[in-house]
Amino acid sequence: MQNALKIAEAYIVKGHIDASSYWLYQGKFILYGAETTADKDKTPGWYFWWVNDDGALGDYIEIFVSMDGKAMRLPSM
Repeated sequence: MQNALKIAEAYIVKGHIDASSYWLYQGKFILYGAETTADKDKTPGWYFWWVNDDGALGDYIEIFVSMDGKAMRLPSM
């Protein structure tokens, strides 16, 4: 989890995502994929969710880091 968090933080920096007013709310291990996808076809990895200080609904940063170390930003509202 700690390595995945470092990868997610590096992704934020490299992507020039302004996370200065955000704080890490949640980090958990998940299987990423559509609900209709069978579990065997989902990608295991770490999901990190940063929320904004102002508490605005839909103003999140969500990053998924797969077990092979690839990070991607998930769309928020």
